[in-house]
Amino acid sequence: MGPISSHMGKGRGHITPASLLKSQFATLEQPGGDEAALTSGVDLPLPETIED
Repeated sequence: MGPISSHMGKGRGHITPASLLKSQFATLEQPGGDEAALTSGVDLPLPETIED
């Protein structure tokens, strides 16, 4: 959660407060075999993430 928590602390106007981050991650589910899923890192700047 480190990079995401840090990023949320720098932003303005986030709808979800950083205090809810842990519970949001706790509710995540693995995608099913019939679902298309895309994974991406969160520790690179957006332009570099898009290039990957």
